[in-house]
Amino acid sequence: MKKKYTVFLSSTYEDLREERNEVIHTLLEANCVPCGMEYFPSDNDKQFTFIKSVIDECDYYILIIGGRYGSIGKDGLSYTEMEYRYAVEKKIPVFAFIHNDIDSISVGKSEQNEQGREKLKTFIQTVSQSQMVKYWSGKDDLAKKVSTTMISAIDRHPAVGWIRGNFLPEELVSVFDKDSSSLVKVLLEIATQYKSQKNFEKAHLFLEWSYSLSPESMDVIREYGGLYYDEKNFTMALKYWNKLLRMQKSCYHYCLCAYANYYLGHTVKAKEYINSALNFPDDGYRNRAKEFLAKLESDGNNEIIKRS
Repeated sequence: MKKKYTVFLSSTYEDLREERNEVIHTLLEANCVPCGMEYFPSDNDKQFTFIKSVIDECDYYILIIGGRYGSIGKDGLSYTEMEYRYAVEKKIPVFAFIHNDIDSISVGKSEQNEQGREKLKTFIQTVSQSQMVKYWSGKDDLAKKVSTTMISAIDRHPAVGWIRGNFLPEELVSVFDKDSSSLVKVLLEIATQYKSQKNFEKAHLFLEWSYSLSPESMDVIREYGGLYYDEKNFTMALKYWNKLLRMQKSCYHYCLCAYANYYLGHTVKAKEYINSALNFPDDGYRNRAKEFLAKLESDGNNEIIKRS
């Protein structure tokens, strides 16, 4: 059975965007699955906790250092250095690639103050003293060196890797399914945080991942509908909330469907859902259901008055 290997790609981002793209393509050609910071933002401690869980699942760790040290965490270290230290602590094979002439990097892609430059210099010294380091100049040179390094690493020191689920015995698949629940929980937390910040694009990314891992999770379905509702895409919100209602009939779930129908202009349908909601035991939404029903009836009466 052919294995694939997961590689965590760590670096600063904006200044090394082109280089990262080249390395990602190289890793894919080497039968590896790259995990990049653009998918796992680590700009606060809670999200960095998630990053560590991703690193835990990776077979190899690649560090790329250019002209920037990166954003700083609460301990005074950059998130890139924190990732590196964690990978070393967890004994994940680390491959470091450092630009061979930091001083030649353009000002726009370099540290802008002396403190940042000193932190970068210290970080480079730390890495160089503890790891086998390769030096690069330009994205093509970097990609080539990453390629030869990974081919050699997989050949000489193959990691655990992973195999497609349809090639595994059923009893092993069930174990993986159980283990995914904690990951889904973390993904949901991050998606909810992005939704509260109105960063709907990132919220969609993490909810889509959650849904792919656990398409029958009521928490995931509820949040997905809520995201579409916040975006005022009431058709999609209703799609997910109807699925939720089919899975579990409750006052709350009927209310959700009623709200979506109301904003779609389906007032009669909305009233049917609210009346159904009131047939179920109070789960914290009965008063809201009553208030919403009163609003629907009031809207209907006002429409009759207008017509007359």
